[in-house]
Amino acid sequence: MSPHSQTPLPYGAISLLVTFMILMIGISFIDYEGTLYLIEHRWSYFADIMRRSMFEGGGLGGSDPAVFYLLFALIGYGLSCSPQKFPRLQPCRCFFGFVTFTSALAGLGMVHTIKWSIGRARPHEVIKQGVEYTDWYEFGAHYVAEGIFFGSFPSGHTAIVAIFLTLAYTLIGDPLLSNKWRVFGWIWGGTSLGYAIAMIVARAMSKAHWITDSLGALLLVWGLTHVIYFWVLRIPEQRLYYQKYQKYPDTLSCWEVRLGLHFLVIAIGAAFILIGLQAFYRQTTPWLACLLPPGGLLVFAFSKKFKHLHHVIHKAYQSH
Repeated sequence: MSPHSQTPLPYGAISLLVTFMILMIGISFIDYEGTLYLIEHRWSYFADIMRRSMFEGGGLGGSDPAVFYLLFALIGYGLSCSPQKFPRLQPCRCFFGFVTFTSALAGLGMVHTIKWSIGRARPHEVIKQGVEYTDWYEFGAHYVAEGIFFGSFPSGHTAIVAIFLTLAYTLIGDPLLSNKWRVFGWIWGGTSLGYAIAMIVARAMSKAHWITDSLGALLLVWGLTHVIYFWVLRIPEQRLYYQKYQKYPDTLSCWEVRLGLHFLVIAIGAAFILIGLQAFYRQTTPWLACLLPPGGLLVFAFSKKFKHLHHVIHKAYQSH
C-alpha cells in the first residue's frame, strides 16, 4: 500500500450514524407503548427459546449460535497467532482478529459499560414494581452506589447475535473475494439483521428489555463493526498485504488484543465520567463525583496509547 494514499471520507459511517440516530429518536416516541403491546401479545414459546442459553443451565437458546461463532473465532485467532505451527490459518488471521476484537469491544467495552453507567430499569420492574420509567438516553433508576443491578440499556442478548454482522462485512468488503461470495455476504447480512430483529421482539415479550434497549444494542454493534472493519483494523488493507507478501508485517504479536485492551480501559474511564456526572444529576451520592478526574485521565492517557499503537501497526502495513 502506498504511504501517500489518501483516506477516503467515511461516507458509510456517516450514513450509518445519521440513520441510527433517526431510528432511535423515532422509536423513542413509541418505546413504552410498543413494548407493552409486545408483552400483551407475547408468544411464550418463542420468547423463552430466545431468552434461554445452554451456557446458563437451560436448553439451546437464541444467543447460543452466536456464542459458538465467537468461540470458533477466538480459537482460530489464538491458533493463528502461531504462524509456524498453523500456517494454513494465516490467510484467515485478520478475520479471526476482527471478530474477536469486535466482540470484546461490543460486549465488555460497550454493553456492560453503558449498563453500569446508565442504569435504566427493565420493563418488568417498571410494570410490576412501579420503578420510574426513563428513556434510553437518560440516567435510570438504578445506581452503582445501590449495589449490584442489571441495567436494561443496551441489550446483551441482541448485542451478541448482532456480532454475526462481522461475517457479512468480511465477505462483502474483502477485495480478494469473487462476486459470488459478496452475494452470499449480503444474504448473510440480511439474515443476521432478521435474526437480531427477532431477538429484539423476543426480549420485549419477555419483559426483559424495552424496544430501544435492543435496537440500540443492534445499532451500536453495527456501527462499531463498521468502524473497526474499515478504520481501526482496516481488514481490506491487511488482506491485500497478505496476498502480496504471503505474510503479515513484523509487528507485536496479538496486537489486536493489545489494541482492544487499550480501548477497554478507555471505556472504563468513560464509565467513571458518566457515573461522576450522574452523581451531580442525582445529588444522592455526591462523593462519586470524585470519579470524574481519574475517568478523564484514563480516557486521555489510553486514547494516546491507542492512537500510538494504531499508528505503529498500520505504518508497518504501508511500509512496502
